[in-house]
Amino acid sequence: MPKNLNKKDITFDSIVNARKNDFKDYLLISFVYPMKNPDDVINDDDQIKFPLTVTSYVRKRNKWELQSQSIANNLTELSQYEIKCIYSPLN
Repeated sequence: MPKNLNKKDITFDSIVNARKNDFKDYLLISFVYPMKNPDDVINDDDQIKFPLTVTSYVRKRNKWELQSQSIANNLTELSQYEIKCIYSPLN
């Protein structure tokens, strides 16, 4: 997510150019939680087993830093946690 650029103005070229400065103008967040290999599951619903522990990391000063960790009991809680993590650094 760009920090100083309107989301509607994002282009492929703007993302390519962001690589040149290590995405300093972008908010980069990574969510880590256990998943099954998608090649080994028959139904997509079987990829994630709840409850699960999810950890979020945010990219700051050229390194990944722990942002927070939570337990999600279902897909709704996982989605709410991800949204909260995305918007909290923007405030």
